Amino acid sequence: MPSPLEPEELGSLMAAIGEAGQAARNLGPEPVPVDLTNPERNIPEPMPALEAAHERLGAQFARAVAGRTRRHFAIYPGRIVRARGDELRDLMAPPAVIAVLDVLHSRAQGLLILERNLAEGLLSAGLGLAAGAEALEPGDDQFTHLERLVLRRILSLIERPVFDAYRDITKLGIKVARIESDPRLAEVIDPRDVALMASFTARGELEGSFKLALPFSVLERARQELVRLPPRDIVPPPPTLLTRMRSAVEHVKVQVDVDLGRRPSTMARVAGLRAGDIVALDADENTPLAVRVNGLTKLWGFPTVSDGSLAVEVTALADKLGDPDGIPLGYGPDGGADQPGADLEKQGTSPALPEASMADTNPDESLAMAAMPTAPLAKLDLDDVQVHITVRLGRTTLTIGEVMQMQTGSVIKLDKAAGESLDVLVNGRLIGKGEAVVVGDRFGVRLTSVLEKDDLAGGQ
Repeated sequence: MPSPLEPEELGSLMAAIGEAGQAARNLGPEPVPVDLTNPERNIPEPMPALEAAHERLGAQFARAVAGRTRRHFAIYPGRIVRARGDELRDLMAPPAVIAVLDVLHSRAQGLLILERNLAEGLLSAGLGLAAGAEALEPGDDQFTHLERLVLRRILSLIERPVFDAYRDITKLGIKVARIESDPRLAEVIDPRDVALMASFTARGELEGSFKLALPFSVLERARQELVRLPPRDIVPPPPTLLTRMRSAVEHVKVQVDVDLGRRPSTMARVAGLRAGDIVALDADENTPLAVRVNGLTKLWGFPTVSDGSLAVEVTALADKLGDPDGIPLGYGPDGGADQPGADLEKQGTSPALPEASMADTNPDESLAMAAMPTAPLAKLDLDDVQVHITVRLGRTTLTIGEVMQMQTGSVIKLDKAAGESLDVLVNGRLIGKGEAVVVGDRFGVRLTSVLEKDDLAGGQ
């Protein structure tokens, strides 16, 4: 007598019978029915740890599928609901596509219920068809044996994400056993048991939703972990939020300063500076200049001219050339360039200055102490207070995005025209203007103007 079942239905039925026999030989625990009226066994709510696990599961599953199929999309978790096993039938009704899941080390089984369009999109991607191409012929709502194998292989990419996502809660492993389109062959969750069902939505080159349903009996042993609040960094922000944050940060403007060089000095030397004096700096024509972003050295480069303005051509990142203090290796206070007699050359003389470490000087401390009311100014001796003279080649304003795109050969145009006087600063305060010169084999500055003492005390 001919079989009343179609060949595909017969094949699925035989596969289900064979796998049921295999499951019966498994030594794992029997599923335990959950009595919803028993407060001791009632499913806890909310379950923040499970919600966090599903965030990771969706992100990892999307990356795995994208890596296999080159279809880029994101998976966003939705609500977690509970439903009795017999209440899942409506969700499994055609045209839904169902993947039956074996829960490892257990006799329990779960379900992956996919919208038809998502299942066909995954199948199309798995077959290597172009995006938008239909895997099935119009009017054909049945998968062939080969198509079931391909879809099963693609859906098996969720196995590792499930294990990793639940690792902090309980040891849970699943295996995609078979693909079904007939809900009668996929009623694997005991009608008396309660399933936890999580919804997921795919957005991007693959669209649709799916539900992961697992019997609560396989999670009940981890009740306390389900309600545990996860660490704050356990849930990554959604990709769209990261994109907006990155875009906002890249448009933030920062101040970029380029120093021609600097020298340690004292308040007595600074107070004696006059127009025409020459200050030798710690940099020479072979030394890259520090490019400071909001006060921190991030780049190194050499001076140049661009469109009639002073500029600097980037040659290296700071972390590849400098030490943590932002001073290039091989020169600076401990690098051999700070030789006595080269600090200040006034009208042809070269008096030696005391050496000072930048780490010992607070940029605002030396000038601010003069205004402290603890004693009359006439009784204070500030001549030996250590300060630093800096000559600024120029400055400009860039966005963080522009700074991050800097590479070797990039040119940063500054606010100074070629030939314009440079700013001379003491501990970050402007004290005068000058022109660049060469003193021996090092850069220097010839002061062309010096601020009056009243302006200097006022922080001009």
